[in-house]
Amino acid sequence: MLEKLFDIYKKLPPAYQHRLKTEIDVITNNPTGKNFMPYFATLADITNFCRDAGIPVGPVRGSAGASLVNYLLGITALDP
Repeated sequence: MLEKLFDIYKKLPPAYQHRLKTEIDVITNNPTGKNFMPYFATLADITNFCRDAGIPVGPVRGSAGASLVNYLLGITALDP
């Protein structure tokens, strides 16, 4: 998952690069000491499975809806 994001990272404008780097840092090394990477990987897998199987997936709600990581992983179609 990180490899996919870093490949995309190289093609983004500087403002997006900064935002993506910040979000990845929060996901992997947040102040609580928790690593949220497994959560995002699982969410991406479930969302992609649902879309491939024709199961409707609603828009993301809350603060996650404004996440560039969610958008780039295909978890949400909302461009933050």
